[in-house]
Amino acid sequence: MKINWQQIVHANNLIMTHPKAVFPNRFGWPKGQERVGAVIAFQSQTDFALGKIGFDHMIAQKKVGQLDEAFVLLLRNESGRLLFVNAATVEEVEILLRDEPLLDGTRGRFWWLKAALTEAEPSPQWTKLDQVM
Repeated sequence: MKINWQQIVHANNLIMTHPKAVFPNRFGWPKGQERVGAVIAFQSQTDFALGKIGFDHMIAQKKVGQLDEAFVLLLRNESGRLLFVNAATVEEVEILLRDEPLLDGTRGRFWWLKAALTEAEPSPQWTKLDQVM
């Protein structure tokens, strides 16, 4: 299933929840497509903090059949307006994270997803903005 996250975000068709357990991340899905889920990481300066709890939850929901598709969605908040940055399936991100250090933070364990993953020469697993259009 091909999901055009850029179009979903731009058209304001992204439903988000903000469970305390996954802060600063959120969960979301496209309107009308509740079986497609995403853990959402917002840009912090140049990088994205992806919490282990939220990421593991998305993987588990897909494995038990609660979701047909599960993604990591990277967004930027510019003065209250959400901008799409990048997206990849949880399976693709799981591969990317194999060599990344898991860090301890005040809100739990997390990975830094570097902005370089979303720039000119990203890892091939990431769906680039220009490839989605």
